Amino acid sequence: MAKSTAKSEAVARDLKDRLEQRGFTVAESKTNDGWARLVIGANEASIEIEAVDAVSKDVFGNANVAFAPHEARLALIDAMSKSDAATIEQELAKAAIDKTILKEGANLAAAEADPGTEIVWDVRWPTKGS
Repeated sequence: MAKSTAKSEAVARDLKDRLEQRGFTVAESKTNDGWARLVIGANEASIEIEAVDAVSKDVFGNANVAFAPHEARLALIDAMSKSDAATIEQELAKAAIDKTILKEGANLAAAEADPGTEIVWDVRWPTKGS
């Protein structure tokens, strides 16, 4: 079954535009699994955006990854300024990604290998009254 990376790529493009407006240099690439990946600065940070397994299937029995919730894996090097890190996290929250895995390390490879800490943002608007 082919997976749809359309939402992952669209979120990455929007995020790239917003980060570039904030003065960051951002390069786009793909993870080994085909999901969208952004590298920020001179290998100071990376963001991987991928779909969470939606458990449910569409009407054809295919995995429902196109509109499934997405999560971001944010890897930061220890030397990155707290201000820059906060700016990146703020833009991620605006992207309506409700779960971020924050990873840190001495260099980007070490940060990406870190299992990370889960941060859950409350970004969803309710669709029904309580």
